[in-house]
Order: sequence, then C-alpha cells, then structure tokens
Amino acid sequence: MILIDAIYLNSFGGKTIIELFIKKLINSSLRFHILIDSRLNLNSLKQMNLSNYTIIQASHNNRRFYYKQNINKFSSIVCLSNSPPPFKSELNTTIFFHNCL
Repeated sequence: MILIDAIYLNSFGGKTIIELFIKKLINSSLRFHILIDSRLNLNSLKQMNLSNYTIIQASHNNRRFYYKQNINKFSSIVCLSNSPPPFKSELNTTIFFHNCL
C-alpha cells in the first residue's frame, strides 16, 4: 500500500494537487492511504472510503506519531508537500517539490 503524505497542503496549488491525486486514485486499482491536513476542505473526500485517508492536525509531532504507528502498513511513500518523512525509512520514498524553496 502507498502512503500519500499531504500534510501541510491546505490551499491554492497544494489543494489542487491533492484533488487531482484523489480523482485519479479513486478510479485506480492501487492500494493507498492519504494523510490529510485538518485545515484542508475537500469535497472529493466524500467519494472516498474512510479507510483510505486519515485527517490529522498539521504538526511535526503529529506527523511523526502517525508514521511511527503505521509505517509497517506501507510499501512506499509519496510526500506531496516539499517535506521528507519525519524519520529515516527503508521504504521507497518520493518527494514532490511543487514550490520554489
């Protein structure tokens, strides 16, 4: 299963990116789970199974706690918010940089 980490995405371009991901994932055969920022308001979540996403308050500690509790469920990670996972992992990890830093 793929973890799609969308913490810190909550407006403008980031919101558009996660909406596009969700539209594609809903119609795919991929097994996925999306970690979503609590500040994000998405209508497309209504189309998803509750087991396919977790909403948490965006903070380094909350994100780290989620990873520690669930990392063994995933085969790879896609981070959409310019930020790598909160700790080193052996999982195949992709970081999508959508802003100039």
